[in-house]
Amino acid sequence: MRNNTGANATYTLSTEYKEALRAMKDQASIAGKMLPLLDGPPVDNSALRSELKEVHQRISQHSRECSRIVKLLMASDDAALTIETLDEQRLADILHGRDVYMPASQDTSSLPCAPKND
Repeated sequence: MRNNTGANATYTLSTEYKEALRAMKDQASIAGKMLPLLDGPPVDNSALRSELKEVHQRISQHSRECSRIVKLLMASDDAALTIETLDEQRLADILHGRDVYMPASQDTSSLPCAPKND
């Protein structure tokens, strides 16, 4: 959905996509903290594992949206676009076919977004 028409239309994400994106960003952050620990001496990373478990539960609650986000990231021609760099507005633009780096073959017309409230 959009709040006006034409080239200046703005989109926002549905709650489901917002929660999916947040969970995926949290997962990336936790994984980034855990990776350096793998090369060093054994340490207690139980707190990070517990956080990761909680994040995976959140991801599983939005598996459809998370799967779609991953597919869109993989299809993008923007090499700098990652979970870490993706924000809500950019994802909404991608979902509505308004991102110049997304191949035209990506049909996103049926994905739910909510109007932006300004």
